Amino acid sequence: LHRGFTTNGGNATVSVFDTNTFKTLKKISVPKDPDFTFYDPQTKRVLVCHGDAAVITEIDPEKAVAVGKIELGGGAEAAVVDGKGTGFVNLEEQAEVVSFDPHALTVKQKWPITGCETPTGLALDVPNARLFIGCRSKVLAVMDARSGNVITTLPIGDRVDAVAFDAESKLIFASNGDGTVSVIRQKGANQYESVGDIETQKSAKTMTIDPKTKRLFLAAAEMESAPAANGQRARLRPKPGSFTVLVVERQ
Repeated sequence: LHRGFTTNGGNATVSVFDTNTFKTLKKISVPKDPDFTFYDPQTKRVLVCHGDAAVITEIDPEKAVAVGKIELGGGAEAAVVDGKGTGFVNLEEQAEVVSFDPHALTVKQKWPITGCETPTGLALDVPNARLFIGCRSKVLAVMDARSGNVITTLPIGDRVDAVAFDAESKLIFASNGDGTVSVIRQKGANQYESVGDIETQKSAKTMTIDPKTKRLFLAAAEMESAPAANGQRARLRPKPGSFTVLVVERQ
């Protein structure tokens, strides 16, 4: 289809664009606070995670319309699917993982993430049924995707946002807002070790991996203080014109 999808949290829409021309084709109205989004090859649907709305929206990419939603009972962060009829999503405030059926649009189970606070990034090792969960409490939790048991936790950097897993090299990457990517090696289904941190750029916490080239791509920008509004604390915002994409590869 040569279509890409981006979420717009400010106006609760999903933009559909042509991946050849980058022209916007349509904007789809969705529930509030859309954030993480990805394509599920099994259902042939685009899945959108919502924080404030506490749902996952499913979009038909061919028709470019929302076709259903999964009620989660908590704000959704990142999600993954196993290609066998089950998906998994982090609930940030509850520190839980929800397993769901992307076909029936129903919740299967909920599991607490022991030893983890504020889960964000999520990746999946399908053959070993292991979930890799990035936690803002500066740990990566490894969970058995069949039982919900947390096998171990390992230290990572501050303000993690995304997690990626390279099944070939058995490396797990956690991108952190403090300007690092923490690297963990899987020695076995239940054995893991910290390898070290890759220096990137502060704010570079949104990340994806190219499974063919093994390159990591991270979005970053210079940050500046934004004026406080309605008695709230001042927040940081990206400095106009400073957006960049960092590429990390092995030498």
